[in-house]
Amino acid sequence: MTNARLTKYETIILGSPNVSLKRCTVLNLATLLPVENTEINNEKEFEHDCLEVTELCTKPRPDIQDTQLKENDCITFVDGSCLRDSVGTLRAGYAVCTIAGMIEASWLEKVFSVEVAELIALTKACHAAVNLKVTIYTDKRYGFGTVQDFGQLWSQRGFMTSSGSPVKNGEQIKDLLHAIQLPLEIAVVKCNAHVKSQDFVSMGNGYADQVTRFCTLNCISFKEQWELLPQTENDTCLNLALRVVDTLDELKTLQSRASKEEKRSWQRMQCIQRADDLWVSEEGKLVLPNSLLSQFARL
Repeated sequence: MTNARLTKYETIILGSPNVSLKRCTVLNLATLLPVENTEINNEKEFEHDCLEVTELCTKPRPDIQDTQLKENDCITFVDGSCLRDSVGTLRAGYAVCTIAGMIEASWLEKVFSVEVAELIALTKACHAAVNLKVTIYTDKRYGFGTVQDFGQLWSQRGFMTSSGSPVKNGEQIKDLLHAIQLPLEIAVVKCNAHVKSQDFVSMGNGYADQVTRFCTLNCISFKEQWELLPQTENDTCLNLALRVVDTLDELKTLQSRASKEEKRSWQRMQCIQRADDLWVSEEGKLVLPNSLLSQFARL
């Protein structure tokens, strides 16, 4: 229905003195269930909240928020990308990060869709926050909309369109809707993309974007073996991962804090640990741990 036709109908219905509007006494407009006979006979007024019922039908869980939780066990930033490498090959990848470092990031083999990559990133973030209070930031409208707007509607319709064909990315949406139930409390928040500000959200989102690009274009995967810890915007311990290394001793310290899986990945790439405990490549180049990607991975 066009806006012009809708305006015409509203004018006729609301502006005609011989037309009156009354509540339907057959169906409850909020639930679409029949009204009890006692209510009809007595013309008893009953209360209903259409907005509340609509939200219950569109939200994967009733307590999900679209703004940052007041109390968080962790705040994560996710990103999914689909890029072309130097030879024109299309590659996809995702990242799940905190402001302090990376939780998980990987390129996605046989995936060529930014939407799928974003859904996978959100799913991984939920799995990383089991039984925690978590706020997840994303700069993709598709991922945010899947959680907050239409994902649950597709679930109620069996992930089928009105024409009877499967919805796009149905399996990934199904996995995400299941994963959303895992955190104790959850908020999925839409933030602005490619913002150069130095605020907490912009820096975290920018870090996730850089990690995603790095892993996607280089076809590598990282998964940190550490638990999510409580974080706040004023936590001074977060500064370690946000500044450039000044000395080799500081780099050595950060390398020593890398997970066992990360160090094994260095070994697979023929990197070695020198007598002074500093990790270097075959060519003698310094090995940077994942926590420094936001400072050095400029694509």
